[in-house]
Amino acid sequence: MYFLDESVLPQAMAMGQVILRTMNERGITKRSPIGCLIIGVEQEHELLVLANISYDESLWGAIDYAVVAKGKGVVCARERMDTLAIAKLEPWRFQRGDCRYPGAVYRDGLVVAFSGIEARNDHTISAMIAELVMGLSYMAHEEAQQALQGIAFLE
Repeated sequence: MYFLDESVLPQAMAMGQVILRTMNERGITKRSPIGCLIIGVEQEHELLVLANISYDESLWGAIDYAVVAKGKGVVCARERMDTLAIAKLEPWRFQRGDCRYPGAVYRDGLVVAFSGIEARNDHTISAMIAELVMGLSYMAHEEAQQALQGIAFLE
């Protein structure tokens, strides 16, 4: 697992909004940039939510994207596998009552789930944010290590 300090999650959540808006502006998504992003970790096949953010909740209508995103994250953590892979390759892993939509990714214990646009794009956003969290966490870890040694990182 990577080094998650207090600076990583807010940066990742803000980038989620930028990614979502950019995908919409470029015509990659068919829906307006709305939804819910959840970042968590898997502990003993359960999801521990570290952060979540809702984008344009006033436009959601009847769908509670926070519930859907968390449902995706729960399946992802339990199975330690991306929900897209489960849906396409191993659908027998789903249990009664599970959210069966793609949109959550699993990376070395990190779980990122998004819901709000098309399922494939939900997965894409989750994957991008997961990679961003891992990269920022790695940099935070390196900076902490360098600070302990009295060396400035990337000078």
